[in-house]
Amino acid sequence: MKGIQRQMVDLELDGTISFAIDAPGARRVELVGAFHGWDEQRLAMRRTAGGMWRLRLDPGPGESLFRYFIDRRRWIVDETAHGTVMTADGIRKSRVWRPPIALDPDALAA
Repeated sequence: MKGIQRQMVDLELDGTISFAIDAPGARRVELVGAFHGWDEQRLAMRRTAGGMWRLRLDPGPGESLFRYFIDRRRWIVDETAHGTVMTADGIRKSRVWRPPIALDPDALAA
């Protein structure tokens, strides 16, 4: 499988988070995180042109930890997210933070 080229998380104006990872050789990419109970439910990402995998969701307000799971065998930490942390179980995870309310574009322009 080709190497992972880039990952990204973007906070959208409606408060959702867009997750994306460039994994052109992957057959399956899942988003696994605290926002859905870790391994209790893996969220399948959708493949787009050029090998990018994407998923948009509302993890709820505050901080959430997550990782990508590629082809059910390889864990990827997103270095470009809102930081990474080493958890008590010794596993490094990515952080994403969502404000408590959706962003108002009119308020941002003021």
